[in-house]
Amino acid sequence: MPEDPLQRAQTRYLIHHWGAHTQPVFTKAAFSLEAATATERHQDWLRELERIDELLREAKKSSEGPFFLGDKFTFGDLALASFLTRVFLVEHFQGEGSFGFKFPTSSPKLKRFLEWRDAVVARKSVVETLPGKEALIELYNKHVK
Repeated sequence: MPEDPLQRAQTRYLIHHWGAHTQPVFTKAAFSLEAATATERHQDWLRELERIDELLREAKKSSEGPFFLGDKFTFGDLALASFLTRVFLVEHFQGEGSFGFKFPTSSPKLKRFLEWRDAVVARKSVVETLPGKEALIELYNKHVK
């Protein structure tokens, strides 16, 4: 954890917020099986990611690098790395052929989130320790069916 009390608090809050708010909304969006609720759940999830984007922009030193607290990979990044590698699953399961969901990769409201996610999931230690996309799809296929 960071030495700076404000950075420690921001890190704890980000991790708590993700677990209490972002992850439950992600699960509902990724596994929505009814067209009547799918679009609403996708929009709820995107709004939640916009809130994460705000948290990233507000964090001390976040603007100085791609990771949560700047240019160094820290506990906040590590704690959420496995979740960040799963963000693509909503589009995979809810995209073409089902509900037509397309992740808005050019949204200015998600710019900082996308920069952070991309930096975390590309980090060598994350790539080497977490399952790849194909393994995650196979794992989640069991839950979708």
